[in-house]
Amino acid sequence: MKKMFNKVIEIIKKHDNIFVFIYMILALSVYVYAVPLYISDELWNFSFIYKMTNGYAIYKDLNVIITPLFHYIGKLIFLVFGSDFLNFRIYNIFVYTILYTLIYILFKNMKINKKNSFIYTIIICIITRIAVTVGANYNVLVLVFVILGINLELIESNKKRINVIKGINIFLIFMCKQNIFIYYSVALFIVYIIKIKQNKITIKQIIYILISFIFPLILFIVYLNYNRIFEEFISYCFLGILEFSNKNKVLEMSAISYIVLGIVSIVLSFLLIKLKAVNKDTKNINYIMLLFSILLLSTIYPIFNVYHAILGSIISIVALIYNLHSIFVIEFIEEKNLNKIINLFIVVCTIYFIGYNVYYGYEYNKSKIICKDIEIYKYMMIEDELKNKINTICEYIKENEKQRCDIKIISYEANLYMNILNKNNKNIDLPFLGNLGKDGEDGLISEVQNLNSGTKILISKEKFWKESEKLRNIIMNNYKKIGEIEDFYIYEK
Repeated sequence: MKKMFNKVIEIIKKHDNIFVFIYMILALSVYVYAVPLYISDELWNFSFIYKMTNGYAIYKDLNVIITPLFHYIGKLIFLVFGSDFLNFRIYNIFVYTILYTLIYILFKNMKINKKNSFIYTIIICIITRIAVTVGANYNVLVLVFVILGINLELIESNKKRINVIKGINIFLIFMCKQNIFIYYSVALFIVYIIKIKQNKITIKQIIYILISFIFPLILFIVYLNYNRIFEEFISYCFLGILEFSNKNKVLEMSAISYIVLGIVSIVLSFLLIKLKAVNKDTKNINYIMLLFSILLLSTIYPIFNVYHAILGSIISIVALIYNLHSIFVIEFIEEKNLNKIINLFIVVCTIYFIGYNVYYGYEYNKSKIICKDIEIYKYMMIEDELKNKINTICEYIKENEKQRCDIKIISYEANLYMNILNKNNKNIDLPFLGNLGKDGEDGLISEVQNLNSGTKILISKEKFWKESEKLRNIIMNNYKKIGEIEDFYIYEK
């Protein structure tokens, strides 16, 4: 038995990255089914990919405001495995699993042993796990490539293929989210200035990196032009950014703790760089982590909520743990005692994750709110009140269509119903300030005002914070109110 146990340990040590990947899948798998469906970023991102799978074109038909890699991958998954919410949840788990696995590799590249790296990865998973419930998101996917990029910068290698990978990775960051690409590029530019001074990188290597970035970028632009969506791409991804920044400012108190952690980490990194007693390797790691921490923490603006705060501060938290390890763990805890603490922590966390999955698995199986009759939301937990609302609104739209009466739902909820009905109304389905391209709020108002006479317009009784107050007032003051359904007012143009 002991020999078998030791053999298993040796296999884990040899294939530790695979082990961490599998461990994280098991730890996070509960979020595939145990989170009830509600109207949030998860629904909106699912809706874009679902509509793309059904033939609608990104940017041309859908008001997506970020570069498209997240959606292209999602569409491929849906085409292969089926376009439903369950597969979207699985997509989410795999992205987060890759993220945490890369964080584990990052700790190892910072010269922390495998066991400690594993523990620190679990700690970060526990600290940031609430973000997993928000669902598959381009913010997480771009973090995957950012952390991959930091790993590549910590690897001292002059090999041509490493520089090519770095360039391709920069392109993938751009393809995930354009503003993160700008922040990442600024940090990388400063890193390369430092590395040139330290003779750790040459101009020739930087040229390889640039070519590896520029070549696929040119191919992408050619693709956009070929499909005649270049103008729409520029409109939604770049020309609507100012409106998004100016009109979507939010501050949630729950975000402050993560922001504080990020700031503390940045200050500590700065101090360690300045201290003469700190060794050269630690300083070099802190140079890189400090730059990326500062620039990525700034991505939280303008939406200071807990989700954005977690993602914006996650690299800062990695740096903080690394520095606490370097300052306290190595210096003040004996290796023998440290191993005992680590082993105990691994056992406790594993029991916790197993217990968590078993408990919520049991709750899910006995739940009476599992959806079985709405195909795209099948196997999701949907509260009866929401399910009844979905059925009521969809039937109302179908009945009006029989009478050749058009219905538009100008609400953050619209896609909940449009997905089922396989309909798309572009800006109207997601009427958020900042999601409206170059014409912005006024363009959406003009679009609504140009709707056919007799069109029925549904607006939520309670305005969602991203929606246009100006448009809402125009509808309520100028159109005829003809009734109510669920928590919508019905107006007729």
